[in-house]
Amino acid sequence: MTKKLQKKIVWDLRTSAFGLIFFAIYYFYIWLRIDPALIYQSQEPVFYATVTFLKEFLDYPGGLTDYVSAFLSQFHYYPSIGALVIVAVIWLISLESRRFLASVTGHRQDGLAYLVPAVLLLMLHSQYQYPLSASVGLLVALVFHNRYVRFASRPALLRAGLFLSLAVVLYYLAPVSFLLYALLCGLGEILINRSMPLGFFYLLVAAVGPYLAADYLFIVSTQQAYFHLLRLEQFYRPVLVIPYVLYLLYPLAILGTTDTARGFYTAAMKKAAGWLSQVKVSPPGRLTYYQRGVILLLATCAAALFSFDRSAKTFLLVEYYARRGEWQQVLVEAEGHFSDHSLIAFHANRALYHTGRLSEDMFSFPQIFGVDGLLLSEGSGGLFPMQKSEVLFELGHINGAQRWAHEAHSIVGDTPWILQRIVLVYILKDRHQVARNYLGILKKNLLFSGWAEEYLRYLDEGDPPAMYRELERLRSVMAVSDFLPDTTRPAAALESLLKDNKHNRMAFEYLMAYCLLTGDLDRFYRNIERLKDLGYSHLPRHYQEALLTYMMVPGRPDIDLYGWNLDPRTVQRFEDFSRILLRHGQNREAAWDEILKTHIDTYWFYNMAIALINKRAAG
Repeated sequence: MTKKLQKKIVWDLRTSAFGLIFFAIYYFYIWLRIDPALIYQSQEPVFYATVTFLKEFLDYPGGLTDYVSAFLSQFHYYPSIGALVIVAVIWLISLESRRFLASVTGHRQDGLAYLVPAVLLLMLHSQYQYPLSASVGLLVALVFHNRYVRFASRPALLRAGLFLSLAVVLYYLAPVSFLLYALLCGLGEILINRSMPLGFFYLLVAAVGPYLAADYLFIVSTQQAYFHLLRLEQFYRPVLVIPYVLYLLYPLAILGTTDTARGFYTAAMKKAAGWLSQVKVSPPGRLTYYQRGVILLLATCAAALFSFDRSAKTFLLVEYYARRGEWQQVLVEAEGHFSDHSLIAFHANRALYHTGRLSEDMFSFPQIFGVDGLLLSEGSGGLFPMQKSEVLFELGHINGAQRWAHEAHSIVGDTPWILQRIVLVYILKDRHQVARNYLGILKKNLLFSGWAEEYLRYLDEGDPPAMYRELERLRSVMAVSDFLPDTTRPAAALESLLKDNKHNRMAFEYLMAYCLLTGDLDRFYRNIERLKDLGYSHLPRHYQEALLTYMMVPGRPDIDLYGWNLDPRTVQRFEDFSRILLRHGQNREAAWDEILKTHIDTYWFYNMAIALINKRAAG
């Protein structure tokens, strides 16, 4: 075995070992830190195994890449497999990047520069909204370019024919990939092959081709014709620039091979060495492969920390557990984040109800969003129609749940979550044929076909599904009168639900919570007598706090507690609260710090905070 062959084997083993370590760490980070299941939930990629669904993607450039990516994105539902899919795509991009660098420099690439795109892609996938199709598009562009450069030594006419053939196919697969491919081929011809006419012809094709396609071949906008799959409008935070950087890396690599670039680099290194000698510092020697590997790993860790969106993950985790009815986990994830977003407060209040704590601990959490954090206002419902549908469904307001589910369907499309809700709505309304129609669509979904078959068996043979008990509960409390879901008057809607069924406990607790949040203690008191119909064993803490407040209104006669007793501990806390206010001359602002320490978890504190906010807003 020659020394040259031995050296090659050592390089290959070393490079393979580092690549294995790098992508193993990469995989576990995506699986355990980012969690592809949350990417799936954030994007809700739709895929149905039907010819009709496929045809929808054949009418526009980039559709096939969208179709393949939608299929691959289904695996995100299972975190470990989803992480494997993402890493596999990025690993292939890294391999093609290595081949690209070899073709540009003219020699074998044994360094680590080919892994730089993987670092940038990790930052992008940390954003939860970054689509897999964008990564697939980049991969396709590199594959096509690397196949083209194999013919670099062939006659110009043959290269031009090959370029155009690949360009037509690539444009149909992914427009932005075509742009990158044409740019790389054009720069390569100009700067590496020294074929100016051919290179400028390729650049002209890149500039004009999409415009002509939008005008004469496809019904797409000019922006789609050029940049479909890049989807920059979905990115946010400083990571906004990364897609540009990622796509510019490859043209810059070609530009770096020019004599001008090499001369500039040599001059810069000489200048740096001269400066170091003046300050009597020895210039650093050439870094070893292992040192460069450690630096790359540290840079990857720094990039991951910089780009990871913890607030987005919290938001998605709360939503994730709420969809699955894991209410204790909702409260765990919402802890400390109640004030971050009205939707987090909304789900946390649902969780408090489902864990039996809404009437006891609601004000232990900051209710800064008021009613919006309880029921979602009309405006918030427009932004989150399925969440609005969910709470109305649980309340037994099936007509309202139907309305908002169809609203979501018209905006988002045939996502499984929406179709599941529509199916259950029509089952409860005994419109089984309509439910079958939607189940027929859902049956074609790779992930939820089992769910659809379960409910089809229920409709056909009466086999109870997993949600049978919940469906029976909803049948027992669902509204029978046909009233409109007036989200501008939620109290009236909740009272209508209770009028139809006085045992609707959720409607009752939400009505009482609404009254407390809005300060409507007259309505609150009128509904106290419903407690015994609903089987309460004691008067909940927040109801006691509100009743004590209600009793203290000047000129109000004694009120009837309907046989309920106030807890002496609650009465004592109210007396302490009143004494603190009295000590500060009834000045709420002066008493704020002291009350904050002792009564922050009470309705009294919430009521005081709202009064101060209203006072400041009034000027």
